[in-house]
Amino acid sequence: MGPNGPGANITKEQAGGGPGSGSARGRAAVGPGEVSIMVMTPERVTTRDSAPAVQRRVAPSEAGQTRPQPTAEQVPSVWAPWMATGLGFLGGALMLVASGLLVFRFGSELGRNGALALLAGVAVVLAAAGLWVRTWRSVEQLGATWWLLSSVAVLYFVDILAADVFHWSLRATLMTGGVSLVVIGGVEWLLRRRPLQLVVLFAGLAMTVGAGLWMLDQHDWVYGLAFWGVAVIVVTLAWLRVLTPVRTAYALGCIAAIAGAETIAFDHTWGVYLALGTALALLAIGVALQQMVLLAFGTVGIFLTLPDWIILHGGDSSVGSWIAFGLGVALVAIVSVVFRVRRASTMPSTETPGQISESRAA
Repeated sequence: MGPNGPGANITKEQAGGGPGSGSARGRAAVGPGEVSIMVMTPERVTTRDSAPAVQRRVAPSEAGQTRPQPTAEQVPSVWAPWMATGLGFLGGALMLVASGLLVFRFGSELGRNGALALLAGVAVVLAAAGLWVRTWRSVEQLGATWWLLSSVAVLYFVDILAADVFHWSLRATLMTGGVSLVVIGGVEWLLRRRPLQLVVLFAGLAMTVGAGLWMLDQHDWVYGLAFWGVAVIVVTLAWLRVLTPVRTAYALGCIAAIAGAETIAFDHTWGVYLALGTALALLAIGVALQQMVLLAFGTVGIFLTLPDWIILHGGDSSVGSWIAFGLGVALVAIVSVVFRVRRASTMPSTETPGQISESRAA
């Protein structure tokens, strides 16, 4: 201990260094209402047996003997955060649904300016409420959900502004809405990197890409290839830990990759190969990165793509189906046996060293 710490004024005899300390080494007088505890001095510790001991005086409250226990009213309820989150979800949903009905079904009662003001107010209130509670860890998901609902309100606002005020086409309106979601989702994601904020950002990006290709009057396979390319970029950024949460980014990328490949497979044969290759690649990457999300979506891709591939090559014959069935049985059996053998070989032995040496000698 330092020179000013507890026990600094203890004499040499009290510290156990004086003559005749014997079994009473390190003892000091303890006043009434105090508890004696032993403290090891780190300055002179060499071994556990030779470490000198210093005694200091601690009040009973410091020793934990008379510390008052919190009452039932002072202990926070574990249900309080969940109740607050549930009520917050309900309140946000009521605000958004009711405002949507007032604007799109009863818009004549509000007028165009009233509808814009109502949606702007909903978006601002939900965004401010989410910003207010974003540092409360007990209800952190509540703020993320309010920001998501605020983004939907902004999308409604942009839709009315572009279609009814500026009289833009549907393509231009979708493009404006997608760009708005990208901006809002990007800002929210930078402030709070939660799964819902990443979903808003990705939805805005997909909406922008789709609307842009629609404005260019591209073929259907271009849409699928574009989404597949976006998926590759998203998965790569997630692997580099640029997009977080990583599992959410992986899931969004997998959805875009499978959806894009399946879109091409509807009308083009090479899309079937792309879809099957994507599913197998997701399985392989999932094994390499040890990510269950990639393995799960790779399996979903196999479910969606393998029937098309079998029909494409087998036609009306059932040979392809039987081959796939046999391959599946073989893989399940091989994995089960190999895992069992490996588990048995890695289990720790329960024999003692003497028993092992006797078995070896025999």
